Amino acid sequence: MRIDYDPDHDTVYIRLHETPRTTESDEVEPGVIVDYGPDGQVVGFELLDARRRGPWAEWITWIDALQIRVARSQP
Repeated sequence: MRIDYDPDHDTVYIRLHETPRTTESDEVEPGVIVDYGPDGQVVGFELLDARRRGPWAEWITWIDALQIRVARSQP
């Protein structure tokens, strides 16, 4: 897992898997974008307005829950 923060835009990108490219993105809730690789696997999340989402330490629990929710919604 790799986490990058862009302070100029207050966005966080959480990369779960290295893939050649993102082939599809879906905004699963306001300000949360899930990126999928060529095989449909979740490869990362983009969080907009990151500072309003709370401390970094709380994000890991939130990301785990989001991964489970996204996985359950896939066929």
